[in-house]
Order: sequence, then structure tokens, then C-alpha cells
Amino acid sequence: MSLRQNLINRMGAMGFGRIVAGLNGTQSDDPEVLARIITDDVTAQAQELHQNNPILATLRARGITDHAGLDGLLAQANAGNEYVNDLRSEAKKEAIRALGAEDATPLLTSIATMGLADARAWRDHYRSKADAQFGTGGGTRPVRQTAAANASAADVDQPPAKKRLWERLPAEDRATAAKSCDLSTEAKQDAFAESLFAKTPQVFEEAI
Repeated sequence: MSLRQNLINRMGAMGFGRIVAGLNGTQSDDPEVLARIITDDVTAQAQELHQNNPILATLRARGITDHAGLDGLLAQANAGNEYVNDLRSEAKKEAIRALGAEDATPLLTSIATMGLADARAWRDHYRSKADAQFGTGGGTRPVRQTAAANASAADVDQPPAKKRLWERLPAEDRATAAKSCDLSTEAKQDAFAESLFAKTPQVFEEAI
């Protein structure tokens, strides 16, 4: 049996159909010729796999063709992750500041897995709530402007009277919620309403 036929039989048994086709395309038994056929075919298949790899194709579509480009992309991703984690931490702090540690605790697990937009929205929401209740620091606090020109200083210094978020929830929804969980205190009601508002603000009545 010739060397070429021996290689054809062995490559065929291992399922290398393209190599078999290449070997069938020559009548030479020269080892160098046969080795070149096999090498060229393996190289061609490797290039095809490289070109068709979905991950590599995605990177190329974004202009990333070398290690430096990939390193830059990973650095940007890490920076983005750090920013989102910072937003989550700030959202947790503001929730605790607005609601107190005990009532904010049920929300912290949800905040820990939020994406960028949600984490930013929750941070801003609870920061505004805490600022309205406790001031913004530096001895300042939000001031309500009254219509009366001769309003007292105490009146001007008081924050505007607003409906609690819980009170803006329709009565039937409040009744349903009270049946499913303990809402016996205003703090628990507020925590429940805050959590629901973050997910479905459309169910709440407009603030007055």
C-alpha cells in the first residue's frame, strides 16, 4: 500500500474528510507533497474557525483586532462595573438615611443587583426624600415659599405638606397589601410604598 493511500485510510477513519479530499487530488507519494497538502488544509480550517468564531466576530465588528484593543475594552467594562457598584452603594445609603436602617433593610437586597439606570433612580429618589425630611447638610434645608408676604419665619422654614407615598396608593390596593404583609406602622407602609413605586410608579396617584 502506498504512503498516500495509507494516509487516506487513516485520515478517513478519523473523520478528516477535507484532508482525504486533498490527498485524493494528487497521485504523488512524495512525503513532502503529502505533508504540504495536510498542512495547508489544517491551516485553512483553522483560519475558517477563527473567522467564524462569534466572539471574535463581535470584537472585530467593534474594531478590536488585537490584545491592546481587548485590554482597553475590559478596562472600560471594569470602570463601568465600579461606577454601577458605587451607585448601588449610594442608593443603599440614601435609602437608610430616608427610611432608617430597619425599614430600609428589605430594600437593600434588591438594590444590590440593580442595573445602572435603576440604581441611579433609587439613589436620587431616596436622596430627595431624605433631604426633604432631614436637610441637605451644611445647615441648609429645603424651604417652602408661602403666598403671604408676611408669613412667619417658622412657617417659611417648614417643608411643604405632602401626601405620603402610601396615601397616594389607591385605597383598594392598600387594603390588598395590608392582607398580605405586616403594614401596621407608617414606617412599614412607607417602605412598602417605596418598593412598589420603584417598580410600578404608574399605579400611584399624582402628588398634591
